[in-house]
Amino acid sequence: MKKVDQEKGRIEQMDIARGMGILLVVLGHNHVCASGTAIFLSIYSFHVPLFFFLSGLFHKRQASLTKDICKRAQKLLLPYFATGLVFAFYKVLESPEIAKMLFFGIAWGAGGSGTPISFLYWPPVWFLTSLFLTQVLFSALQPAFSKTPVGLRVLASALFLMVGVWYLHTWGVTYFPNTRILPNEIGLFWNLDLLPATIFFYWLGWECGKESNMFHVITIKSSFLSLIIYGALYAGFFFLHLSNGGEAWALDLNRRQYGHFLITTLGAILGILLTLGISNWLAICASPPVRKALAYIGMHSLVILIFHDFFQQQATQIAVVLSIPAWATNTVTLICGTGAPLMMSFIVLQRIAWLRKIYGVPEFKKT
Repeated sequence: MKKVDQEKGRIEQMDIARGMGILLVVLGHNHVCASGTAIFLSIYSFHVPLFFFLSGLFHKRQASLTKDICKRAQKLLLPYFATGLVFAFYKVLESPEIAKMLFFGIAWGAGGSGTPISFLYWPPVWFLTSLFLTQVLFSALQPAFSKTPVGLRVLASALFLMVGVWYLHTWGVTYFPNTRILPNEIGLFWNLDLLPATIFFYWLGWECGKESNMFHVITIKSSFLSLIIYGALYAGFFFLHLSNGGEAWALDLNRRQYGHFLITTLGAILGILLTLGISNWLAICASPPVRKALAYIGMHSLVILIFHDFFQQQATQIAVVLSIPAWATNTVTLICGTGAPLMMSFIVLQRIAWLRKIYGVPEFKKT
């Protein structure tokens, strides 16, 4: 089996890892993933850091910072604003006041958990502005980082993360003067408050991709024994988290929740390693249909990220009207959250050049 698609220059294991990650994102926004449950504590320990890690793993800066910013804006901000503005203009017909708040929320570009300023009506898209800001900052820092000894890089990244977690635990839960606005509810402009966390996992991915030996260990040469070790270590973290009770170590960046600086970070790293170990095992041992399906989902992870929550909400409303049992509702909405964006991509986005460019989907090829 080929590990790398020579025509597209893609590594199958990484597409599978993205596919697994985006399925966890969809599941994390499903009603079956209720706050405090075991499935919630598992997913919300590593699934978002996984995407920052994978993006950092293949980070390549353009010749100039200006070109680098333009390229990343086209890939991340174009679908963000295109989707957001269309949705906001649609809301104008329903409620001008809601639309007004949405326009402001789109410009603010943050996630958050409780106010219209957070673009609450389309919450998953906070990731796009966050990843853009993270990539641009890292591109600006990369020349200096490349010349800095690895020990200093580790120290600087760890200290930056520590300061960021401290902020989320202190000023992030303090009301703005004379208001009832919590920074953790709306997030700072374009997720500036999340940069210490996102840049840490992005840097960690870049660090692994920079060292060829490390890159091959976590992508291609990872053995079944490695998978067993990763699984055992993550299981240890997970059961300690369960026994600890509550969400003390949970990691929900959209809600500005970062548990224990050291333990939560370690759990995220173990979850990332376990995902990469499983994706490598699947690339080697799984049947071709399973591999191709997961890789296909991974290649369309951006479309799924943007549209899955919308389709899950619509499916939930229909299920409520039809009085479908909870377990069936959760199953149907999960399928819709994944399948509907894929169908939309296959039927519409892949076949229209300008939409294909906006959402970065592969070109549809007739056979």
